[in-house]
Amino acid sequence: MNPMPAVERISSVLLRYAGPVGLQHDPAEFVALIAGLMRDITGGDRASIWLRDEASLYTRVAHGAGEIRVPLASGLVGACVASGEPVLVNDARNDPRFDASVDRSTGYVTRSLLTVPMRTSSGEVIGACQILNKPGGFQEEDIGLALFAASYSATAFETQGLRRQAESARRLARDLEIARAVQQRLLPANPPDFPGLEAAGACHPALDVGGDFYNFIRRPDGRFAIVMGDIAGKGVAASLLMASLHASLNALLTRDKLPLATLVAALNAHFREHAEPPHYSTLFLAEFDPDDGLLRYVNAGHLAPLLASAGAPLAALDGGGPPVGLLPRMVYRETAVEFPPGATLFAFTDGLPESIDTAGEEWGDERLAASLRENAPLGPRKVVEAMLAEAHSFAAGAPQHDDMTALAVRRADQS
Repeated sequence: MNPMPAVERISSVLLRYAGPVGLQHDPAEFVALIAGLMRDITGGDRASIWLRDEASLYTRVAHGAGEIRVPLASGLVGACVASGEPVLVNDARNDPRFDASVDRSTGYVTRSLLTVPMRTSSGEVIGACQILNKPGGFQEEDIGLALFAASYSATAFETQGLRRQAESARRLARDLEIARAVQQRLLPANPPDFPGLEAAGACHPALDVGGDFYNFIRRPDGRFAIVMGDIAGKGVAASLLMASLHASLNALLTRDKLPLATLVAALNAHFREHAEPPHYSTLFLAEFDPDDGLLRYVNAGHLAPLLASAGAPLAALDGGGPPVGLLPRMVYRETAVEFPPGATLFAFTDGLPESIDTAGEEWGDERLAASLRENAPLGPRKVVEAMLAEAHSFAAGAPQHDDMTALAVRRADQS
């Protein structure tokens, strides 16, 4: 009986594999099918598919053997991966590049080999396909057939990688959604009731999570504490540090009666101990004492909050010391100012004045101050909403490059 002509044999192989390959969605099974296709379409005895990592080549499929791992530059498969060119050898034992150690470990006798590179859609060589021991030896036309099969194999691995990336992205999105919800719960939805004061705040992160934070806390001595901070950086790392600093502040403000300057110095030491440089946080910490009507504060490197009082220019509450976590063993300074009836304290992070429009212009301090003078009489909630809305409106669709956080506290008018 005459052997089946090459064209008929190839057509028969393609028809036999077309259905299973088209229906197979499992990447591992798909690659095993491609190895079988590669062996049968060239007429070889065995086939293997090799992948590379930083230091070695290893088989994902190897007919008649388990996983084989060899050094990156080893043997004919190493030569193929290094050059990115097919390697055809019909007398393996007399080729100095041939690595006989694999035969010794498997008991198989290799006589002829055809090795072709696997390339991704971007042209990167990720491994090689190898066919062994074709009766009569391999021919030049076998290279095209092997490359044809290798392209399918590379596509399978690329698709598998993209699927893993997509699944990883989906998991990250879910994790960030949870982190965002947790972080938002750390911020006060409703400030504690405090006679004579009304307060509100809001945070608009640039990413899913951020490093800005604020809080309103009733202290054990009857004073009303106001917190505004900004962790250097954005994203997940900043959000974790924000949560830690937020928790530490809560503990110090609710359990201890330390003066503000002492409290911030303790917080600085804690941050230095637990956060790796160059992480730090700007911080504005204030408290209102209803007994004397004074607002005492420490400004640790934060943008100066503004105090808006009827008939008076805006007062900037600056000074106090550097950001917490930046320098060791810092001494901070507390300042006291009058907080007259009807006045509004407005604190914010730098994402607000630094909101940038599509032309690269910042909203800026002057626009912020003008907006505060206009909106201060409306009450804290409307002040916060209006200021954030105006900053976003100024940006006019340009990407938000930093977290935007604002709070307002108004002392009741006693007239």
